[in-house]
Amino acid sequence: LDAYTRSADCYYMMKDFAKAGTMYDNMINNALPQSDYAMYQKAMIAGIKNSAEKIRILNAISRQYPKSTMLEDINMEIALTYMADEKFKDAVPYLNNIISSNSNEAGGLKPRAYLKLGLAYYNSNNNQEALTAYQQLIQKYPQSSESEEALGIIKNIYVEEGKPNEYLELMRKNG
Repeated sequence: LDAYTRSADCYYMMKDFAKAGTMYDNMINNALPQSDYAMYQKAMIAGIKNSAEKIRILNAISRQYPKSTMLEDINMEIALTYMADEKFKDAVPYLNNIISSNSNEAGGLKPRAYLKLGLAYYNSNNNQEALTAYQQLIQKYPQSSESEEALGIIKNIYVEEGKPNEYLELMRKNG
């Protein structure tokens, strides 16, 4: 089974999506233990041509496999797909799912989710919510690379809004 999955992944990596898709379909149709992963890969293939179909498949995984260890990755992928299509408000609930999750898998994705949440709000012209997301990121994950990136964006927001003193105060507060 593991070898079969790896073979399908090899075809995927070589961009033989037809062959990879057929192998992933076999995994799904035979209800193999890695069916959630196979559906995820099918969604990635669908996303090459059609982001709406990609999102539809990813949402189906969440419904069919509610205990999947991939749920946080699925939420992130849906959010990133919406953001790539400039549907920033649609990405917000999926990012919040990651942030509010208690699963072990979410831990590593949370700094990125906060960063993307801030970006989604910023691109929706909601600077206050963007600042809130970025400040939470900095408070909860101060050593992360995402926090460094957030500081640069926070500075831009304060400068855009003509509030450099508030930025300096935030920097002072966060050391």
